[in-house]
Amino acid sequence: MAPHLIIKKYFLRKQKVNPKYSLRSFARDLDVNPAFVSRLLNGKQEIPNARLNQIAKILDMDSLTLKELKKSMAFVVLREMGLSPADLGHSKVNSLLLFDDRAMTAKEMNVLDPWYNITIMELVTCSNFKPEASWIARRLKLTTEQVEKSLSYLIQNEYLSRNEEGNFMKTNKQLRLPTKQSVGIIRQFHKSMMELAVKEMFQKTGEKDFAERLITSTSIAVNKENIPKAKERMLEMQIEISNILRQGECTEVFDLTLALFPLTQK
Repeated sequence: MAPHLIIKKYFLRKQKVNPKYSLRSFARDLDVNPAFVSRLLNGKQEIPNARLNQIAKILDMDSLTLKELKKSMAFVVLREMGLSPADLGHSKVNSLLLFDDRAMTAKEMNVLDPWYNITIMELVTCSNFKPEASWIARRLKLTTEQVEKSLSYLIQNEYLSRNEEGNFMKTNKQLRLPTKQSVGIIRQFHKSMMELAVKEMFQKTGEKDFAERLITSTSIAVNKENIPKAKERMLEMQIEISNILRQGECTEVFDLTLALFPLTQK
C-alpha cells in the first residue's frame, strides 16, 4: 500500500471514532498548515522522515503499522533512485526502516484474557452488529454474563466507547503489538485460538464450512539462519491478508493464525 494511503486509512479510522476530528485538527496536532495535510493525504506531499513517529502517535498507529509505513516509503525511495528491492541495504533506504518495538504492558496484555474480548472488539465494527449482549452471545456461542462482563471491561479500559444512541464503537487503541519474548498470557490466547480452530475443523465438516476456511500446514527442511527473515515476512503477510479481508462491507469475524515451530527435537 502506498505511504499516503496508509496515513489516510488511519486518519479516516480516527475520524470514524471521532467525527469532529477534521483535516484541520490533524494539521493542528502535527503543527503544520491544513494545505500540507491535504497534500500529504493525497500523495502530493513527501512524508518528512522526522515527523513519522509524530504522525504514528497522532493517528494511533501500532509499531507494525509504523514499520509497514516506513517500508512502503523505502520502496518509493528505491524507485526514485532507480534501485530494486534487493537494494534495501542502501544507506538512504535503510535509514527509513529503523524502528523500535515496544513491549506490551501488563495492563494491555490483560485484554487477551479471555480470548473473546478481542473478538467482540472486531464484531462491533461489522455492519450488521447489534448492541445487545444476547445477540453477541448467540453469535459467539457465549453466555450473556460473559458478554456483559467483557463489554464492561472493554469500556472501562477504553477499548470500546458508547455513543448517545447506545451503539458501541471501537476506539483507536491498537493491539497488534509484537513482543520480544515469550509471555504466558499471550501463549494462552494463542492456545485458545488454536483450540477453536481444531473445534471448527472437526465439528463443521460440510462443504460450505470447508469453503469458508483454510487450515493448512507443511513440513519444511529449514536453515535456522533464515528464521528471523521468515518471521518478519509472516508478519507482513498477516497485515496484507488482513487488509484484503477488510475490503468492502464486513459482517463476520474470522481468526487468522500463522504458526512456525520446530518438529525435530534435539
